[in-house]
Order: sequence, then C-alpha cells, then structure tokens
Amino acid sequence: RAFLGVNRYKDILWFNREAFEEWISWVQLMSTFETLTDPNMSATLFVERLLVCQEMRKKLLKAVRASGCKHLILRTSWVYGVHGGNFVKTILRLAKERNELRIVADQSGAPTWARDMARATASALTAWQEKDWDGGASGLYHLTAAGRTNWHDYAEEIVRLARSYDRELAAKHLDILAIATHEYPVPARRPANSMLANDKILGAFGIVLPEW
Repeated sequence: RAFLGVNRYKDILWFNREAFEEWISWVQLMSTFETLTDPNMSATLFVERLLVCQEMRKKLLKAVRASGCKHLILRTSWVYGVHGGNFVKTILRLAKERNELRIVADQSGAPTWARDMARATASALTAWQEKDWDGGASGLYHLTAAGRTNWHDYAEEIVRLARSYDRELAAKHLDILAIATHEYPVPARRPANSMLANDKILGAFGIVLPEW
C-alpha cells in the first residue's frame, strides 16, 4: 500500500517507494493556504511553517508526477467544515465576544464546504473507474464552490444565518466593518484573488459544486 506520513512540526513526507513502482491511484487535497491557527505562534514561526508547507506541497506534486502513477490532485481554497478551525467558526465565536468586527473586503474567493468536496471526490473516482482508470485523466484539478464573495460579505452572511437560530446573537447589535488588506496586517501575505477555474473537472468528470 501507498502511505503518506506527515510530521506535524517539520511536515516531513515519507513515501512507500514500492508503491510508486506499482499501479496506484492517489487522491490528495491541496489547499491554497495552510491553516495555522495556534494563537501563541510567533510571526517568525508562522512564516517558517507556512514556507515549509508550501515547499513540501511543491515537492509532493513533483514526486507524484515523476512517479508516473495514476493520480488525481484536487486543489481547493477557503474550505470550511464541522471539524478543525475555519473562518466560519472564527466569525461565530467573535460575533459573540465582540460588538464590532473588522473584516477584509478586498480579497475574493469561493467558500467551499468540506462535505461537498468529499462527495465530489467520490464522484470523480466513480467516474474515473467507469472510464477504466484512463491514465489520461490523471492530473491536477481545481475544485471549489460556485460563486464569488469576499471575506467581509462572507462574514455578514455567516452572522445573518446564525441569527436565525441563535437568540442571543439575534438580539445583539453587531457592526461588521469592511476594511482593506493593508488595515489588517498578517505575517503571511494573502492573495487578492483566490478564485479557481473549475472547468477542467467539469469537462473530465461532469462535476460542479453548488453555490457557496
């Protein structure tokens, strides 16, 4: 079997070499950004770990392609879900703790539900199997929700929906202010546009994720 081991600190990858010499199909989810949310992490360590993640991602992609194995690499962004830290959970927490939120409004993307990604991955594999695992389908695909928004509008929608079931939040006055990227400095620079074109996965497997 193929296996991938990732050390939590150094993000060191171990590959089963024998697995690369055999026929394997390997699905890997790639996020455009790593989620490093330790509140006690210094800016220097944050950048160091982010650079390590980015470098290992490049090496992983190169290694998979060089192996000649059949593979699907699904690249996504702005992921949220029940497990782990994400923007939705952060906004819901801050909405209860504060009376004012300052959210960046000049960075665009498409919030993508982890469950939709999981279902789409299963659908892609099923479609690929029906094509008898055609090696021509191997490659890198983008997989994000349809639509477009920014962090500020996304936050407003999260709070709007939360007010419908949270009485405390519904009764609270909360200002959600739109700010520019330069008004919210962070250790790692974020892109103004995280939108990804999904036409390749649509053409290959007929997959379209719903509107965010």
